[in-house]
Amino acid sequence: MKSRLYRYRPYYLLRPRLWQEPIKPIDLRTALSVEWGYSYIRIPKAANSTIMRTLHQNFPESRITAQRVGDIKKQYLHYSDLTLKQALSLPRRLFTFTVVRNPYSRVLSAYLNKIAEDRMPEHKKHSAQIEGYDDGQLSFRGFCRYLAEGGERDNPHWMRQTRILGIADRIDYLGKVETLDDDLAAIVRRISPTVDLTIERKGQQTNASEKLQAYYDAECRHIVERVYARDFQELGYSKEL
Repeated sequence: MKSRLYRYRPYYLLRPRLWQEPIKPIDLRTALSVEWGYSYIRIPKAANSTIMRTLHQNFPESRITAQRVGDIKKQYLHYSDLTLKQALSLPRRLFTFTVVRNPYSRVLSAYLNKIAEDRMPEHKKHSAQIEGYDDGQLSFRGFCRYLAEGGERDNPHWMRQTRILGIADRIDYLGKVETLDDDLAAIVRRISPTVDLTIERKGQQTNASEKLQAYYDAECRHIVERVYARDFQELGYSKEL
């Protein structure tokens, strides 16, 4: 289903502010639990596989039968699945949280994982565009130039985090990858104070935060600061590299 058709789902029909957004890929990054009373807005490249596995292990869902983390994500309830009655009242009752990441690290991680290394079919289509921005080379500089020309909206793995978070009416708890253990413990306690936390680390590690100096020149830094200005400002990240 195309994003424009999602506006006719009850949750989005009631929220016309979202109609100009790429609703489908954002909606697929939501995970709602009626059983446990929470809503997790999943930010790609911000430890969301670790978080999803941890939630699944600590708060098992009757609707989740999958074992692979990728399949687990698909089986969660999304905002688009809500009935009209649920869309009117359920979001207010759910504890809504997310975990975000430093924009410099997240953008580089998306490039390393989804463009430079992964090259899966759904990501290969961006390669020619990116190469066109740097004399035929598939480079981080070309990727940044592509983002500056509107590519930021093309894929949730590098989409502005504040754009994704706009899907929710509010965020009750905003954690950060940089303080993940403490924030994940706080999130689990909010869902259920009696759970003995087990963190299930999962996902591909690009170690992007350790490679910033090797990839960011003045041009790339300027582009990321401009394209992701709202992320830096609203999520509380410094523009110091």
